Amino acid sequence: MKASPSRSRKYIAAVTLCLAAGIVLAVVIYPKSTEQDSKKNHTPKERRIAKLEGENQKELLAAISLTIESDPAKPGPYLKRAKIWLELKQPQKALEDLDRYIKLKPEDAEAYNMLGMAHGMTGDHGGAIADFNHALKINPNHSEALANRGIAYANKHDFKNALPDLERSIKLNPDDPRTQLSMAAVLTQLRRAKDAVPYYREVIRLIPDHAQALNNLAFILSTHPKDHARNGKEAVRLAEEACRLTKHRIPRALETLAAAYAEVGRFEEAIEIAEKAKKLFMERLKPPDATRLTVEINLYKKNTPYRVLQ
Repeated sequence: MKASPSRSRKYIAAVTLCLAAGIVLAVVIYPKSTEQDSKKNHTPKERRIAKLEGENQKELLAAISLTIESDPAKPGPYLKRAKIWLELKQPQKALEDLDRYIKLKPEDAEAYNMLGMAHGMTGDHGGAIADFNHALKINPNHSEALANRGIAYANKHDFKNALPDLERSIKLNPDDPRTQLSMAAVLTQLRRAKDAVPYYREVIRLIPDHAQALNNLAFILSTHPKDHARNGKEAVRLAEEACRLTKHRIPRALETLAAAYAEVGRFEEAIEIAEKAKKLFMERLKPPDATRLTVEINLYKKNTPYRVLQ
C-alpha cells in the first residue's frame, strides 16, 4: 500500500553522482504533488486552473497569479505555482512561493518535501535534508520525503545514511521505479553492484524501456569480477536494447554493449562498437573516457573480456 498523501504527478530533478566505466549512476529527487479532492466545490478561477492542468504552463502561471492577487491569504495557489516552478527548473521562485505557503499552512509535510526538492535543485543538499526531516516529523510515513532524504544524503556522498531511507521508502512504496533506481545507484557506489541487480531488475519490470537501468544491469552482468555474478547472454540482450532506445548515440551505452559482446566471445564486434564509443567521447571532449576505451579495446584485441571491481 502506498504511503503518499494522495494521487499524484511527479516532479523530477536528476542529480548525477558519477559516471564511471560504462555504468551511469544518477539519483532522482522527486516529490509527489498532492491533488485537491475532485469532489470539492471550486470557484470559477479554480475550475479554470484545473482545466489548464497539463496545458500551456505560462497561461497556467498567469491564472494562478490572478488567483493569488485576488486572495493573497489563500495558501493553495502558492503551492500550485511552486509545483510549476519546479517543473520549469526554477527553484528560487519555487522557494519563494513555498515560503509564503508554509507561513499560511505550517504543518503540511508535502510542502516541506517540495521545499527540500527546491533546495536540492540549488545544490543545498544540507538544507534539503533539514526540510525532509521536517516533512518526516509531520508525516513519518511520507515515502517521497524518505526517498528524497536518502537521495540528498547520496548527493553529499553519505551513502551509508542514504541506504536506510531508501530501503524504508521502497517498503512503503515498492512500485516507484525512481526510488528503486536510486537504491541501485547508491549500492553501486558502495561497491555492492551484485546487490544492486534486483533493484535494476525491478526498474525494468516497472518500465521495460528504461535505457539507464538496462545499460547499468547489462554492465554489471558483463564485467563483474565474480563468475557467478555475470550473464553474458542476458547482458547482450539488455545492452542491445539500451543502444536501440538511445539510437546508438550514447557512448556509455555503446561501451556497455562492447563489454557484453566481449563477455560472450564476440571480440571483433566488441572492438568495432568500442571504437565508435571512443570516437563519440572524443567528439564530446571527454578524453579521460576515450583513454579508458583505449584500454578496453586493447583487452578485446587480446580476446580478453573487461572486468571492473564492483
